[in-house]
Amino acid sequence: MSQIQSLCRNFALGALLLGLGACAGSRVENFTDQDIPSSSRFETALAAEYQGLASNYAERESWRNALYITEKGRRALKGRAPTPTKPEERAVLQGDFAELKGARDALVTTLNAHRARRPAPCAEAQRDYDDWLIQASSNRLGVDGSFFGGRGGPPLTAEREDLRNAFQAALDRCAGRRVRIVLAGGGAFQSRAGKALPEIGKRTVYFEFNSSRLDAPGRGAVNAIARMIADLERHRIEVTGHTDRAGPTHYNQILGKDRANTVARALRASGARTIATFSVGETQLAVPTADDVREPLNRRTEILIKGE
Repeated sequence: MSQIQSLCRNFALGALLLGLGACAGSRVENFTDQDIPSSSRFETALAAEYQGLASNYAERESWRNALYITEKGRRALKGRAPTPTKPEERAVLQGDFAELKGARDALVTTLNAHRARRPAPCAEAQRDYDDWLIQASSNRLGVDGSFFGGRGGPPLTAEREDLRNAFQAALDRCAGRRVRIVLAGGGAFQSRAGKALPEIGKRTVYFEFNSSRLDAPGRGAVNAIARMIADLERHRIEVTGHTDRAGPTHYNQILGKDRANTVARALRASGARTIATFSVGETQLAVPTADDVREPLNRRTEILIKGE
């Protein structure tokens, strides 16, 4: 093939991908801009988790993955929760297949048993699993991707160790206990925290009673985090929402998630790309109190920043 023919082919392919990206971007934006109401239903909680994940991919201009997660989120929003993605449905790297297959089996079993009782942490577990699986998939469209004649692999990002460990933690919260993951072909899932992104900082944002509105000090914390990650090659931010013990337990679980999502939206608007949100409701108090006691120091989000 001549150099001119090669240039023409690459130009045509680029134009096609730009067009597909624009269409995908519109569909993703329509989903990520929706106001998903707080709910105690697993399907709605899962839609909210997929909304945040689709936003993460969109911020990184990974439109294929953003659209894939968007379609799963739209099904969940209609009350038809999609199942966790099977490793064989994606081009998963061979070295990750056994772990992902075992993780999916454990996740499906745990969801069937606990998602009605613990919808929020179970939705987080499915989100983290699908995110991990995507990051462990063979690189086709990235730098040196096989679609463009490159060698393919490694994964699109180097963040899968964090996602792997985050999935195990969310799965344990969904089950209410430690879940042992048996790998396909035998063996046990082992934490590899040493390979994860290093922790570089923590912040705490406080809230008024029964509120998820970000106040001036909260916006200041978000701005400080944005400055902290501005020059990092990669980062991951984990936002955990907490409440005091005033009000019903199930309501506080939802309120904690609303607080985490508020902070996550502000972080994305300030340039953060990879964010995971969690809620522990009233279960991890900064100041121990009796039930139905209002305590300002317990009404907070804790923000863990990792990067390098």
